[in-house]
Amino acid sequence: MSLAHKHEYVPALSVANPEINEVRDLSTGQLLASKQLINEDDGAISKLRLRLYEDEIEGRRGYVCSTCNVPVYLVSTPDRGRFFFRHKIEDGSCPARTRGLLSEREILARKFHGQRESEPHLRVKALLQQSLQADSNFADVKVEAVWKSFDEEQWRKPDVSACYRGLPVAFEIQLSTTFVRVVAERRSFYRQQGALLIWVFDHFDDAARRLTEDDIFYNNNCNAFVVTAKTLAASNAAGAFRLGCCWALPGDAAGSKLQRALIGFAELTLDLAGQRAFYFDHDGEVERLRLQREAAVRQRAEQAAEAFRQRLLRYIHAYLRTRANDLEVWDALRSDARKHGFQFDRYPGSLPWTLIMTLLSAQADRPVGFKFRSMKEVAHNIYPGKAKYLRYFLHAIQICGTGRDLADGKAWQERVRQYTPLLGARDVSVVADVAPLPLVDFLFPELRLREMDLGEPETAR
Repeated sequence: MSLAHKHEYVPALSVANPEINEVRDLSTGQLLASKQLINEDDGAISKLRLRLYEDEIEGRRGYVCSTCNVPVYLVSTPDRGRFFFRHKIEDGSCPARTRGLLSEREILARKFHGQRESEPHLRVKALLQQSLQADSNFADVKVEAVWKSFDEEQWRKPDVSACYRGLPVAFEIQLSTTFVRVVAERRSFYRQQGALLIWVFDHFDDAARRLTEDDIFYNNNCNAFVVTAKTLAASNAAGAFRLGCCWALPGDAAGSKLQRALIGFAELTLDLAGQRAFYFDHDGEVERLRLQREAAVRQRAEQAAEAFRQRLLRYIHAYLRTRANDLEVWDALRSDARKHGFQFDRYPGSLPWTLIMTLLSAQADRPVGFKFRSMKEVAHNIYPGKAKYLRYFLHAIQICGTGRDLADGKAWQERVRQYTPLLGARDVSVVADVAPLPLVDFLFPELRLREMDLGEPETAR
């Protein structure tokens, strides 16, 4: 954040003054500002809401209130306009007050005892049952059959259950409000049983969706499924389960541009571990686009770096020919060098000229920039006088396949006999000077200088 904006930023999805200002991530011990955690889009909020419940249900360390260390979950204001963290248990010991008069379980109990199963629910359940029975890939189709856990200590009664090509599948019909905790509990139960939970709607609006619908939608890879009389007719006609699918393209998940199609159940990707079934891989497409953007950014950066490298090499070659300092060109190079991680001095004489000329000579197999007549003279200039560049020189002529005439010189052969044991012993006298390595590695990427043996003494490693 720039210094020009010192006022506190209030994220659009957080209440302005949350009772719980800060939570602690028990998995890392890190303190996190509530407003910053809630500064995300609707999809991220729905995923966080579900994850906090699944963390508790499956014994993972989640978020707690930083003041009282009581676990928290994420809820919205009645108009869904803002979100805030709420204590899962509130006994009055924490100064933060986050709960209303009725608890979540009390609300569920009143709804259960105050309402009989609705006619729309019964209708969709029958449509779903008949749709599954039309498809020979589904076996053992049952309505409200009790499903016990392996240890028989837990049980669920899904609206409809069946076995799809050997995979147990539970279908739940979502027509009214279901707390995200209930969604999390059911997902965890069926995951532990090696079964897949799929939520079904009778319709799915582009806009004005309930939060509970979004909790299912966003956590199902932005896909929602609809069963109606029309989809049943399509299932009967095809002899295979057909259902309506609504999905979001990246960037449109919270908008009014949902894609819709009548699809076959066989076209879905079934993700047992993630408890997802989807037609369009929204998360995969988001990741593909992210990687595509990053690749484009890298490509532009690489192109800019290559253009700068060529400019710098042109300057170097011009300087070696004329020994004239074109300070106007140099100043432009200095300015651009910072963009590529280099800090050049005011004058070009600070460049590692001897090493640069040595590497250029190794590439050309002739002296470049030196007033020497042969590569033998270049080699004798390096050792023993510039022994800190010896490894650079030997590595470069090996990569380039140059300097073959050195073998004909008795004087150089004597030098080889002198430095060979020093290289093997990693003697300090022939340790490479690594200070210019980033620059020369940038200038000569084809030499792969970072792969060379730098020769650090063992005691320095």
